[in-house]
Amino acid sequence: MMKSLYKKKQTKSLMTLIICFVVITCTFTVLTLLYGLIPSNLTEKNMLRSLDILDNEGNNVQFKDITGMDISFAGDGNKVDNFTNMWMIQSVDSEHFFDGNQFRKGKPYNPDNREYIEGNFAVKVFSSSWENGNYWSGYRLFFKPLMIFFDVWGLRIIQISLIIIALIWTFIKIRQEIGLIEAVLLIIAVLAVNPLNILFGFDQGPDLIQALFSIVTVLWMLRKKVEYKWVLSYFLFIGMFEIFINCLIMPLVTLGLPLITYLLYEHKKGTELKIQFKNTITFSFVWGVGYVGTFISSWIISALFKHISPIESVKRGIGAFVYRCGGNDDSIIKNISDSVHSNINHNVPFIWLIIIFLVFIFLISWMNHKTRKYLFRLLPLVFVSLYPFIWIILLNNHSLIHAWMVHDIFIVSIWGFLLNIYYLMNNDDIRLTLN
Repeated sequence: MMKSLYKKKQTKSLMTLIICFVVITCTFTVLTLLYGLIPSNLTEKNMLRSLDILDNEGNNVQFKDITGMDISFAGDGNKVDNFTNMWMIQSVDSEHFFDGNQFRKGKPYNPDNREYIEGNFAVKVFSSSWENGNYWSGYRLFFKPLMIFFDVWGLRIIQISLIIIALIWTFIKIRQEIGLIEAVLLIIAVLAVNPLNILFGFDQGPDLIQALFSIVTVLWMLRKKVEYKWVLSYFLFIGMFEIFINCLIMPLVTLGLPLITYLLYEHKKGTELKIQFKNTITFSFVWGVGYVGTFISSWIISALFKHISPIESVKRGIGAFVYRCGGNDDSIIKNISDSVHSNINHNVPFIWLIIIFLVFIFLISWMNHKTRKYLFRLLPLVFVSLYPFIWIILLNNHSLIHAWMVHDIFIVSIWGFLLNIYYLMNNDDIRLTLN
């Protein structure tokens, strides 16, 4: 009888996920079509002004060159990715894709020109998958209406304001539902990576905003004891929306931060370890299905609208994905260790010190049989903290090429590892063992 009820519950949850996926995909398609109804001439003035501003600032510009503030201690975090910002802004005009210099000359972007000009800010380096519309590029739904009224500085101010509001709101909610230290450690994790580029980068800021609002949503769901199937559906939506808005530099934060929040809430409740692990894996899998499924659906839907063979479109998409993972014969990456070095050693080397200290406490605590049981309770949190390492290993070519931006996903690791250290040091038996 119990098995029968469990199977019915599973079937019901699965059907809910399938219906949600179909409805959300259809909604994305309609929204994409509606975007095209906004006349491009309404945004042209601010778009051209924005391109001039970004072109004058340059690519990978130093933060001090934009604001006059010298923050040299931030290392690569002192750079702002204007190349991607420029690409995103000029793509608001759905009828034309230009490189910055060609745009002002009135020359259409030539997809057959594969020349890469070293040192030139506005160079064409777009893959065939982008040119053929295999990305949803849903960020344009937000950019285009805003660019009727604002140029790039207006967009920057709006994004920075949203990030600050989201951080404050998230801090308050975590402090109320879980604890003050947990909230403080999240802020430290955000500041520890590349906060300047997150504030000014249109391909990174939206990821953090989505992740922070998801933390608040997950806390609300847990407090209200929302049905399990709807919590699953929300993680599905997070993965789907991440692909839709097409901010793919640090997508893992949209999974990792809400997932850690879930584990903190359950840890405080004393939920059984087995349940925590099961839900962690389930939520991660559902997020992944939403992420990959929406990616694949964009290949098929774009092919249908453009009268291209869906099979050919899927092949091209898979080819792009394979390149992101391992590159090709001409790729700059041959070894996964290069990706790890570029993302961690060059950008967030201090994370090794955090890991060493955490391992040291774990080993010392393991020697005391009284503290071993408590160590097991933290394993799900350790597991999620390792997600960024798994990500850069699986997508090693993409992670290497964009290392100075991708390393921002280590917000997840830093927050997770610091939380582990805090909980270990806060345990009376472990403190006695260390003393």
